Amino acid sequence: MNEKTCFYCKGSLKPCQTTHFSELDNCMVIIKNTPCLKCVQCGEIVYTMTMVEQLEKIIDSVKTIKTEVVIMDYKSNVA
Repeated sequence: MNEKTCFYCKGSLKPCQTTHFSELDNCMVIIKNTPCLKCVQCGEIVYTMTMVEQLEKIIDSVKTIKTEVVIMDYKSNVA
C-alpha cells in the first residue's frame, strides 16, 4: 500500500477539505471547500501539485478585482 505520510510527524494523510487563505497585494483571498490532505495525527495540511495549480488559477482570476477581501468557492471555480 502506498499511503502518504506527513512530512513532520509521519502520521497518515487523509483526503479532507479546508479553507485556503492567500494574500495578493493588498487583498486577502479566501477559498472555501479546498481539497487537501490532512494529517490525522498532527493536523498538518498538504496540497498536491494539482491542487496547487488550481489554487493558483483561482487566485490569478481575482488579480484585477480591486477589493480588500475576496471569498470564493473552490468547487465552483474548478473546471
